[in-house]
Amino acid sequence: MSENLMIGKKIKQERVRLQLTQKQLASQLNVSDKTISRWERSDGYPDITLLPLIASSLNMRLEELFNEADTISIIQEEPVVKSEYLQLSKKTAIGIGFLFLFFIVIHLFGLFTSNISIDFITVLQIIADYLFGAIFCSIVVIPLVCLAKYLKNRRFSISASNSQDLA
Repeated sequence: MSENLMIGKKIKQERVRLQLTQKQLASQLNVSDKTISRWERSDGYPDITLLPLIASSLNMRLEELFNEADTISIIQEEPVVKSEYLQLSKKTAIGIGFLFLFFIVIHLFGLFTSNISIDFITVLQIIADYLFGAIFCSIVVIPLVCLAKYLKNRRFSISASNSQDLA
């Protein structure tokens, strides 16, 4: 078997070798025959939970479904995505931290330059208030910003893949 075959082509090749129709294989896997067709055209990939059942239905070992190129492409794509979101969340956290530090400095400067008497407890209370705000932001705001960025990137990647399908 050629190492350049993709998983969909391997499924088709083994299905034809076993003289199974798409409908017969689909009934064994509890999916539709259109799903099998999509896999064979490489328009989609099977769910990971179905892979052992697919291999079993096609009298193959699970490892035979994958070739070296599939494994390498999966390994190379995953860390890039994770590192992009880690960089995004680090940059967001640093930015929000500097913003809070700026507000603390401005607020304290305003208090010290005014004629109001200030004691050490008041300063600690102000810093505690800002720290509470920083903790709130790190728990609520940063994940929301990261989620929004993720959804935005996902929407663009889906629309980009759809435009490639149309071309």
